[in-house]
Amino acid sequence: MLLKQSQRTTILSQQQQRLPVQRLFDGRTPLIRKLTHQTQQAKQLLLLQRRQSEEQRAQQIQRPAEEHHSQLQHEQLEQMQMQQKQQKQLLLQRQMQMQQQMYNQQQMQNQ
Repeated sequence: MLLKQSQRTTILSQQQQRLPVQRLFDGRTPLIRKLTHQTQQAKQLLLLQRRQSEEQRAQQIQRPAEEHHSQLQHEQLEQMQMQQKQQKQLLLQRQMQMQQQMYNQQQMQNQ
């Protein structure tokens, strides 16, 4: 009988110890879920912000490089256009010289 009484006491004391802890978690479970959800949202937001800032940094680095490349291409185009103009002028000068020489030769022959 004493053994049974001590077992009952032990079981009752264990149940009484568990009960407040269980009530504590039962009452806070929605709060814990809410806080966990908010924490996950905050982590996702931080990751998104980090990605965006990395993309912005990459664009800031890439943009000047593209602008520099574009500027170089523009300068090369201008140089090529200048060379073409100079070549046209030289060609016109040579044509004029040839015409002048032909005219001079005709004048010499006519005399």
